Amino acid sequence: MTAVKSFSMFALNLATLGTSLGASISSASAETLRQHYHPRRVEVKERLANQNYRINDDMEYGRISPWRAARLHAADRAIGNEERIIARLNGGYITPASSARRTSRRMR
Repeated sequence: MTAVKSFSMFALNLATLGTSLGASISSASAETLRQHYHPRRVEVKERLANQNYRINDDMEYGRISPWRAARLHAADRAIGNEERIIARLNGGYITPASSARRTSRRMR
């Protein structure tokens, strides 16, 4: 990966982290920092940030259309919303069982 791409990836992850931190601090949820940074939740967030970067990169270089990029971003938002709902139902955590169910549904 070139230095520009790795810097861009770092900046994107930093922006995503800042946005999610700002949203979680401003919301009145009972979620603790430990729950927010739980390994399975972090895994989901990192995967979504990587996919977001790849979608934007593909659209920038003309490999996918803006319409297709919007659809992919919408699907990723749905995954993020599902992650938040599952975590909220389980006291701020994603259990191994719910993680396995989500993964198997995504692989279909």
